[in-house]
Amino acid sequence: EDYEPYARAGNRIVLLDGRSEKYAFDSVLINDTEAAAEAVEYLVQKGHTRIGYLQGESRIQAFRSREKGYYQVMNQHGYAVRPEYIATLGTRIETAYQKMKEYLSRTKEVPTAFFADNDVIAIGSMQAMKECGYRIPQDISVIGFDDIAYGIVSDPPLSTVHVYKQELGARAVRELLSADNKNSEAKVKIQVCAEFIERGSVREMTNEP
Repeated sequence: EDYEPYARAGNRIVLLDGRSEKYAFDSVLINDTEAAAEAVEYLVQKGHTRIGYLQGESRIQAFRSREKGYYQVMNQHGYAVRPEYIATLGTRIETAYQKMKEYLSRTKEVPTAFFADNDVIAIGSMQAMKECGYRIPQDISVIGFDDIAYGIVSDPPLSTVHVYKQELGARAVRELLSADNKNSEAKVKIQVCAEFIERGSVREMTNEP
């Protein structure tokens, strides 16, 4: 419904990191699904088979796309996605931390690794894990998404997916200024690829059962 007022706008509109399934707009997007799949595949290559998912309780489009990447890799490798390995958390550091503590207090078994919808969720969760006696990455590995500055100095430094936000903005403006597209009826969706960043929050499994 947010897009409806703009659906018949006379001027050109380019959505930045947004998409509509109902209305046709030009869009510049992050390749969320592929980037998330690459991150989960990295965990698989490190020997993890029991991989969980830290999902934000607000299911925005980006999170839903990243969820697809998680399930895609798990299904490709035939790994079970167990409901007890999915934790729904708040999207601020403090709410992710609190809800992760609640999750850990009631779960009987945790996976060896988690993929998180974003870095904020990952960092809040990591603090909860440490307070509950889990070592990162020795007991649980964690990967985030967005590459926020705090992830570099978190303990341990967070492995994540780097998003080229300046390039997203620049590409959207170039689309608006492009003379070739001003009068075109064809809508264009451009994806800017993200990049996986390896740091210290993932361990390599050697004796995974």
